[in-house]
Amino acid sequence: MRATTTKINGRAASAHRSTKRAGFTLIELLVVIALTSILLTVIFLPLINSYALTAKADTQIQSQSTARDVLRSTTNTLANASFVYDNAITTQVNAMGQTVPGAEINLWLLDSAGVQYVKPVSFAMLEAVSPARQLDQSPYTYDAMGNPVATPLDPTTNQPIYDASLSPGLSGFQLPLAPGRILTRLFVGLINNAVDNASGLPVVPYVNQFEDKTATFNNRYTLYRAEVTAYIQDPNVVNPTPSTAYVPNLGLFHTVDASGNVTNNLGDGLRLHDPNFFYDNSPAGGNAAGSKKWAVKGWVDLNNDGVCEIWENWRALAVSQMPTDKVDMVALDRAADTNQIIYYDVTGQPANAGRPNARTLATFKPSYVQNDPGVPTSLDNSGNETPSALSPTYATQYAHWTRPYRVTVYRRPGGGDPVNQNPLEYYEAIGGYSGDTRIFHVTGLAQGATPPDPIAAGLTDVGPQSDPMTGAFKNPNAEFAFTINVDKGVVNFAFPSSVLTNAGPGSVPPYAPAPQRYDPTAVNNSDPSHSRRFIDLRGPLTGPMNPATSVSPLSPSIKWYPDVHIVPGTEQVFGPDQHPGVHYGHRIRYTRVSSSASAVGPNEYRINYENNSNIVGNDPSQFLGFIEFQQGPDPNPAVQDNPAGGLFKSTVLPTQMVDFTTGNTNLPADNVEVFYSFTLLRPNDVVKVDYMTRDLMNVSLEVRLYDIRSGRPQIVSLSDKIKVRNLQH
Repeated sequence: MRATTTKINGRAASAHRSTKRAGFTLIELLVVIALTSILLTVIFLPLINSYALTAKADTQIQSQSTARDVLRSTTNTLANASFVYDNAITTQVNAMGQTVPGAEINLWLLDSAGVQYVKPVSFAMLEAVSPARQLDQSPYTYDAMGNPVATPLDPTTNQPIYDASLSPGLSGFQLPLAPGRILTRLFVGLINNAVDNASGLPVVPYVNQFEDKTATFNNRYTLYRAEVTAYIQDPNVVNPTPSTAYVPNLGLFHTVDASGNVTNNLGDGLRLHDPNFFYDNSPAGGNAAGSKKWAVKGWVDLNNDGVCEIWENWRALAVSQMPTDKVDMVALDRAADTNQIIYYDVTGQPANAGRPNARTLATFKPSYVQNDPGVPTSLDNSGNETPSALSPTYATQYAHWTRPYRVTVYRRPGGGDPVNQNPLEYYEAIGGYSGDTRIFHVTGLAQGATPPDPIAAGLTDVGPQSDPMTGAFKNPNAEFAFTINVDKGVVNFAFPSSVLTNAGPGSVPPYAPAPQRYDPTAVNNSDPSHSRRFIDLRGPLTGPMNPATSVSPLSPSIKWYPDVHIVPGTEQVFGPDQHPGVHYGHRIRYTRVSSSASAVGPNEYRINYENNSNIVGNDPSQFLGFIEFQQGPDPNPAVQDNPAGGLFKSTVLPTQMVDFTTGNTNLPADNVEVFYSFTLLRPNDVVKVDYMTRDLMNVSLEVRLYDIRSGRPQIVSLSDKIKVRNLQH
């Protein structure tokens, strides 16, 4: 076949079929996509990274500002507080064998099987009472006619609002400072504290979805602040007036009866501390039918059951101090490589199954003071003729101790510095959470050696084992005795003589305070020559004016006799009035005279506070407890004085008196009665104390806010030691 040829402009051209291009090839598209991706990455990646960095920086700044704000607020609360509750007291068992809640707070956690359990923790809650302000006790002002006018109340605290309309005298603190009605409570709690009414467990268990990314729910812990009133005007009164009675706030608390049983009676005592208060699903007021009258301002029926529960009231009043969308104030032990929760078995060893170890990131602890020397509050008593007198009390640097505490009294029998002797000897008192104080005697401890645990070592309590109701000594083998005032930070070594004179060691209560009593006739006959009249406080004590079981604390038969002294100036001597007249023979207080005085006159006495340093023989005048009265010969020992007949003996103690109000004549004169305090402290004893004090609170905050984009925590840690200035002793 021949090809067709066409001439164009004189030229020949071949005829070809023309084909039109439809689009880009696959290779071209892939190249374009790759280039676009590279271009977008170059353009937008820095922008995305800048947003992430900005969010991280914002969370870090938020963590810092939150930590500073919370610490500042807590500092203000403590600095102005008039009382801070002892949050080191944990749940204990009282004398009746009942469980008594302390100032702990419950954490609800999940074990390895996903089962919720409760863990009480200490120092995760702070409770402080603010000073009283004007109108706190009666939130009413009065108009020109004297009629009460209700002051506007703060809906969160139910307390008066102190605005500019009030006079200056009604807007500030009530002076002198005294505890007010507002209880400030800082505590760690679940963000969602809703409780299932049937099981009593949190509806949403604790899980941190930032850390456990596969979890299907999320409920973390935050730090709350709530300001509440423990006592409110009786809500059963429809129209309260200033005279309406204040009753326990059953919308937030329970009450307990005298036996320690939990009640909801307005006449019982307040049960302030309950570790599970934030998750208490009890009806407010104890009665579901009437619970709404106990609802606080702002209460919401969160579970839609038509009943006001205690946990709902607390949720209405509690304000989170942290941003709840980012915070978690509880940290669990986690593996460093996998970030998985570490579980522990019952022995505390890591295991595949068990419970996690949790710690709260906000703690409020009393400061620990170690080896604080007790300072004698009275270094001399020269007015009572004992310039080197033993101080009856020793004070520490801080007051308001919390338990446990330890008081150590170092002793050196031969004299000298007892702290530098080798081996050491000391008496040690341990104040435990149960409230008891036992005293143990430790001897033969080498310098630098580890002191024994008295309880674990089985040491015997050599203290007085005082009866808690009467204070009477019950230990017949007591060696040493002192009491402790934890609120004042004082160790007291002085005891009233009546703790033994009213009952012998080991006797059974009840006891009645009693002096040592002496018959005036026996005092007049204390010396065969009838020229001296004295008593010996060391005993024995005879009846019928003294109980049959009476024992003088100065008696040589008691184990502590080598160390016992009379506290100078504490004695009170009463006897029959020696001055002629209508009061002759009636009880009157005698006056002490100096041992250097030439004579003892009527209604006077002279006393030995300690043993003579050079005792010779058994003359009572050389021993402590010797009390001497007016001396001089009795002109006629065989004849009694007769005030009704005008016979008043000039030197002896009266043995008869006349009651001119009734006309009775020649009645027996009143007895001689002696009160005094004694101590078992030696001059060279050294007092040291280990304790925690609420005067100085350690506040530690680890604010952990999670960056929502990355899920990583931004952590800021702050701590401060805060002086509580206004604590009431």
